[in-house]
Parts: sequence; C-alpha cells; structure tokens
Amino acid sequence: MQPVSVNGKAIRIDAESRAGALMDVVKALTGAGSTAASNRLTKMLKKEPQLSNRSKKAIINNKGGTVWTARAPVLVEIGWCCTGREGAETIARALGEDASLVDEIEHRRHEGLESQRSRGPRRYIMEAKARVACAIKKLMDSSAHSVQHRQGGLEKYFPRVDDAAVGALVAEK
Repeated sequence: MQPVSVNGKAIRIDAESRAGALMDVVKALTGAGSTAASNRLTKMLKKEPQLSNRSKKAIINNKGGTVWTARAPVLVEIGWCCTGREGAETIARALGEDASLVDEIEHRRHEGLESQRSRGPRRYIMEAKARVACAIKKLMDSSAHSVQHRQGGLEKYFPRVDDAAVGALVAEK
C-alpha cells in the first residue's frame, strides 16, 4: 500500500495489516524532526496508556526497522493528541475515515475528562485521610505521645484510632 501524504509528509501504511506509523503522524502534524517527534510520541504514549495498549511495534511492508504502528482509529487519536480536533480531522480525511470517528474521539475524551474531574477531589481526600491516619498512628506509637496521651493532654485532638481503621485507610491509598 502506498504511503498517505499529510502536509507534504508521508505516513507509511503496512499493506498487510493496514496499520500506519505513529511517528509519521506526529511528524506530519507537528513538522518536528525525527528526534523531537520520537520524544513527543514517547511522552504521549506514557500519558495516554490506552493508545499504547492499542499500538504495537512492527516492520512496515517488510522494510526498515520496527516502528510503533496502529490502525486508523488510533492514528486519528494520535492526531487529536498532537493538534486537537484539526489534527484528528486531517488524519481521518487522509486515511479515508468517516468524520464521525473524530466526533466519537472528542466525546470519549470529554467524558474521560469529566470523570477525571469528578474523581479528582475524592482521590485527593482519600490520600489526605491516609496521610493523616499514618501521622496519627506514628504519633500514638511514639513513647513521648503515649505518656502525654495517658495524662490526657492530646486526647481531645487525637482520640484513640483503631489499627484496623488506619490499615484500611492506608490500603485505600
């Protein structure tokens, strides 16, 4: 299969698997050189594990070395990660994909962002509770605190915490 041209740059497509080179998408959309595109792609795949899981290293058309490849939906999503909706639409058009794929990616990313926002504060609160529980446990276990606690000095601030509850909070973290 012939490479697809985007912004004057070729995106190599494997004839057998119909998978394209991720690096070529990054280079075509950003105009970056090989090293910069490789660094950007590496960061992108670390930040977006769902893209990494849907990509694989392969040799395109039995020529050259191994490169990260993926099918059209992932290539379009890589385009989204590079330059947003415009990049995704450019890649979708070049690959002959339906424009609804870009809408689907936008919807999925928007839902993911919303769930991340709603999950964020709860996660922060649970981590804070675990840190406080660990601090209380350390304080209560210290010999100096035990003496003060028995004398009732800190009891109003640090009531007895049961070890199982602290363990559960730490485990949730």
